Amino acid sequence: MTGQDEEGPRQVNGLHRISEAALNRLDDRAFGAVRQGGALAVAYAQLLSMGNSVDLGKLAQARAARGAGSGGPAGERGTSVNSAQRRRN
Repeated sequence: MTGQDEEGPRQVNGLHRISEAALNRLDDRAFGAVRQGGALAVAYAQLLSMGNSVDLGKLAQARAARGAGSGGPAGERGTSVNSAQRRRN
């Protein structure tokens, strides 16, 4: 996934996504194992959240365009997915 911050485009690593097609191809036994293991809710949540990735990119671009900084909505505190990723590296 590529994001945008005050320094320009930045690759965000370490994100994984569920293949809906692969999930749909599971036979009943494999699907049951996923469900029994508690991973089905996580898979569906991740699939639903992917719609937010476009909004996340737009927010990051808007933030970069206004010069970044620590301003913005409460809870933002100048931290983005990209700056959090840089801290881990």
